[in-house]
Amino acid sequence: MDEQTMTPVIAVLAYRRAPALNRLLNALDAAHYPDDVQLIISLEGGASPEVVALAKQFRSNKFNVKVLEHDRCLGLREHVLACGDLALEYGSVIVLEDDLFVDPFFYQYASSALQYYDDADLVAGIALYKHERNEYADLPFTPMGNGYSTYLMQLACSWGQCWSKKQWLKFKEWYKGKDHAYLNAIEGLPLAAKNWPESSWKKYFHGFLIETKRFFVYPYEAYSTNCSDEGGEHISNGTIFHQVSMGSPQREFVRPIFVPVSNTEVLYDAYMEPIGDFVWRSLGLDAEKVEVDMQGIKPKKLLIRKQYTLTSKKSNNPIRAYEQSYKPPEMNMMFPVPDSKSMSWILAKSVDVKENKRIIRSVESYSYYVGINLMSRAVIKALLLGLPGSLMRKLNSARWTD
Repeated sequence: MDEQTMTPVIAVLAYRRAPALNRLLNALDAAHYPDDVQLIISLEGGASPEVVALAKQFRSNKFNVKVLEHDRCLGLREHVLACGDLALEYGSVIVLEDDLFVDPFFYQYASSALQYYDDADLVAGIALYKHERNEYADLPFTPMGNGYSTYLMQLACSWGQCWSKKQWLKFKEWYKGKDHAYLNAIEGLPLAAKNWPESSWKKYFHGFLIETKRFFVYPYEAYSTNCSDEGGEHISNGTIFHQVSMGSPQREFVRPIFVPVSNTEVLYDAYMEPIGDFVWRSLGLDAEKVEVDMQGIKPKKLLIRKQYTLTSKKSNNPIRAYEQSYKPPEMNMMFPVPDSKSMSWILAKSVDVKENKRIIRSVESYSYYVGINLMSRAVIKALLLGLPGSLMRKLNSARWTD
């Protein structure tokens, strides 16, 4: 790669959340840019008057501002795809929904990452967001360090993402003629993703990654976070569970060191399971022989594609056992333990692995992931005091909803 970097257009999607849009525009105005950066505020058809006014009144000496008003309601999937198409006009694009917040150095990271990976066929997009939660297993997620600033995961990012023209064209070519039924027939697509609505563009991109065996590039340091404000299309009531830790805005920018696609020491699959060389070396087995199911959420039909499975499910004939002692979880593969009641993961023949109708994790397992003793007196007291009120709010909400 040479020293040049791309100058992606910034596309902000907005609809009816004026306070969220205002927060994002202020964050964008506080960030650092080269000259002649284009910002496009893309307004969904039927955007609220407050959002329209805010977009049209926004001024900044950091970039050129253009407001694009759609004359009909596109829906989230079509709206994101329309913004992705801006990569075809500008060469690359950064797509931000209005409930995001960005780091002051997001543009430097994005432009240099887009340039670095532009010729890498394995890479289908660049994430600004840093996952701290496995959205399928609903557990904390911490990627293993690889000595670089980025790693690869077979999961599309919807909370701050970038595409080059080359990357976007490959997706759009695959996307032609695909429908919801086609996606739900993709064997490797997680069940939770199959349950996402037709309006989810991410579901389509996830299917693209799986079928074409491509990956998204993720940073170890977050350059965006998701505030998930009320009024969103998929999370109408809002939530704090997609917020991730951010760096100090006053820090000095350190140029990222991007992991080469040839370095496969740390990789994650479509279920956010580790599939890098570290895992196979620790197990002493080839990747072609082992399906990784440490969260225990993969269906049996996926497991039996390979001879062995590393899993949290049960088996009457485990070959090896591992406890929840080290972090991240795959680190425990270096330290097998004698078969015991406290084992958390096993290596077994795939045909011997029992299918879980329901995933029930122990308190000890949750304590391992969250890093808190959930059986401590303080936690139990908080639960006992807070649970009645939470249950009453849920009951009242259900009553009024019905």
